[in-house]
Amino acid sequence: MNHGDLYTHNAVINQSELLLFSDFGAASKYENLTEAQQQGIETNRATGRETFIVDMLSLCHERDKGGEAYQALKERVLE
Repeated sequence: MNHGDLYTHNAVINQSELLLFSDFGAASKYENLTEAQQQGIETNRATGRETFIVDMLSLCHERDKGGEAYQALKERVLE
């Protein structure tokens, strides 16, 4: 499944602190895409993942931004 619009505004954290994705309006079955479309997704996947993680990091509480896990993830994404 290709979500097609994976940004923080389409992600929700529930009361059990599980990350849930919403708004599947742009979703498609990956195998139904043309080879060119699949290649485009592969080309953009890393950039999209990094953008998503940076967006999620921006939502962290200020007290957590000094933490080791936060800093390690931020450094890994921004390499």
